[in-house]
Amino acid sequence: MTHRPPPLRTLLRHLFSLLLVPAALAAPNWVPITFYHGDFAHWHDQRLAMLAEVQVGELHCQMQIDTGLNDAVHWQAPEQDSPEEKVPVQIAGASWQVAIAKTTLDRLASPQGCASGAKMGNIGTGFFERGTVTFDLKANRLGYEEGSQLAVAQSSPLIYAQWPNWGWGGFPLVEIYDKEQRVGLALFDTGSAAIGLSLMSEADWRRALATHTGKHKPSVAQLKVPAWDKLLPAQTAEISSPWQAGSLPLGKLRLFHAPEQGFKPAEPLMGVLGLQSFGEATIALDIPGRRWQVRP
Repeated sequence: MTHRPPPLRTLLRHLFSLLLVPAALAAPNWVPITFYHGDFAHWHDQRLAMLAEVQVGELHCQMQIDTGLNDAVHWQAPEQDSPEEKVPVQIAGASWQVAIAKTTLDRLASPQGCASGAKMGNIGTGFFERGTVTFDLKANRLGYEEGSQLAVAQSSPLIYAQWPNWGWGGFPLVEIYDKEQRVGLALFDTGSAAIGLSLMSEADWRRALATHTGKHKPSVAQLKVPAWDKLLPAQTAEISSPWQAGSLPLGKLRLFHAPEQGFKPAEPLMGVLGLQSFGEATIALDIPGRRWQVRP
């Protein structure tokens, strides 16, 4: 029996299908993270700040990883003069040329600077906006890959809010759901490590309390919490919540409401979503693809 070769159009169709198969994604460049622990309100030994080593020129500096900051880099002390030169700032393969004042660079290079191990500033979401940043809270590590890395079917929508008059970079906003109904948007903030969900308005605070599924009414405590370099009066309660963020059920949720908080977003937000509810999960923010993912 004679076998005829397949038609040209069949060969082309098979070739085209091969081109559509995505290449294997590169593994992230991982670096260790450490958490500064301490007391927060009446909770003891809480994660308060996520820190990582960042290379600034030839220096190795401890910086806080803070997705609640829209900019790429914010130095701990205000710069006393205008930036005069650019230095490479790098972490986990993400790199930017950052304008820096000579006085700031001298301070970083001093014995009281990076060599002391003290926090020298913050790395914000803008630093990672060209790729996908991953926070592995179980292994205490941060990973970064250039470009969009999350498949749509395995992730949730992410809004990268870039508001006028807020400077460079952006804020990662995620959707909070009750079953399949969206309740609102929250800022995903690694800088709020000890917080579950901080509500922006009194109405949202009361709405969150009303979702409590436990047998007993949640107990509300009055306290003062450190935020924006001052102590703010606040209310807090722990509830059993039916809400979820992405694929993560929020479950036992630590709520806060501080009427005098300094964060005034340029669009209505339900609140700020901190790390307390994520436990040992892995969270990935795909900023170019506008997707995010939570894995247990």
